Amino acid sequence: CNVISGNSGSGIYISGAGADRNAIEGNFVGVTPSGTAALGNAYHGVEINGGARENKVGGARAQAGFTCNGLCNVISGHGQVGVLVAESGSDQNKIQGNFIGVTSNGTAALPNGLYGVAVIAGYGDGPAQLAGQLGPANAIQRPSAPGSRALPGSGVVQPLGILTAGAAGAGAPDRTPR
Repeated sequence: CNVISGNSGSGIYISGAGADRNAIEGNFVGVTPSGTAALGNAYHGVEINGGARENKVGGARAQAGFTCNGLCNVISGHGQVGVLVAESGSDQNKIQGNFIGVTSNGTAALPNGLYGVAVIAGYGDGPAQLAGQLGPANAIQRPSAPGSRALPGSGVVQPLGILTAGAAGAGAPDRTPR
């Protein structure tokens, strides 16, 4: 397992047309090697944008039960978003079987600063899209801030820390390249 934590930007950054079909599997992103304490990246755990397509974050866990193993990623404790998919053309990316905002054994919250998962459009250039729905078996803890946050007038936050939104605006996750 790779530990990708404590960076001044995003932990994993996939960006641009042609940055396609990457697999992010079996990592501890934003946590200590034990998976039980936060050591978050300053911005996002995983950031996919700029037209990157068909990337996979996670997959089926190796065994049943509430433990992150196999292809599962622990993506917790970041300053902004656990997994951000943004901008037009960033389509058909899959987020499946991850522990987002919780410890590697799922027994405690290690929330991300804004959202567990955010899928937002670019600046007037159309929506980013996931491959179907958010994949099965993701354990997503809601953000630590009280209540839900949404982009003013353009987004809906689901109870489990998931943001889907139109054009980015005030309050949007920081999308400055790292």
